[in-house]
Amino acid sequence: MQSTNPEISITLKAKEMNSPRNSTNKAEPKLNRVSRIFEMLQSAGDRPYHSTDFNWVLRHKDILSGVSVREGTSSDVTQKHSGLSIIEHAAERHFNLLKYTCNSMIGMFTEWDFATMQNATCLPIWDWDPYMSLATIVADDLGVESLDELSEGSELHTLLKKLSALSAVQNVALVDVCERLWRDSTYRPWNERLESAGMRQET
Repeated sequence: MQSTNPEISITLKAKEMNSPRNSTNKAEPKLNRVSRIFEMLQSAGDRPYHSTDFNWVLRHKDILSGVSVREGTSSDVTQKHSGLSIIEHAAERHFNLLKYTCNSMIGMFTEWDFATMQNATCLPIWDWDPYMSLATIVADDLGVESLDELSEGSELHTLLKKLSALSAVQNVALVDVCERLWRDSTYRPWNERLESAGMRQET
């Protein structure tokens, strides 16, 4: 709904202009970007999945289910939404949500924290779902059954307390960062690698 208040309209327009959508690289033609997306989606089915991607069958089932309930129920074919369009929208929203969520965790975790989290799952693809948490993954890996076992104020105690307080969205954003760190084979300074993975250590 469009606001009739000029001040609100100006504010909304300013937010729209500052949106990441409007900072897209204009030098790249739209058709080139579309072609690249199609190329990635088509080639993905032509090559084997990564050896550590154990749940691709379940993932396909979930994606097909999610797409089918979003295609629409109109008998008019022109009003139905294609599966590709739905997947594109879902992916864009997912990536934007992860970026927004990572900004809420700037400076929350130390380099030691990330090393401990990554050591808990030494793979470039993590088996994670909303019923799991990084706190549980780290605690299980180190054999910790209760925070009471740890000295209060110790690095591990502090890390597990921080992880226990995360929301489901913060958990999945952190999993994404850890996966991207595992896939980074460069030998750059830690802050550069972390920022490249979608997180910053300081504001």
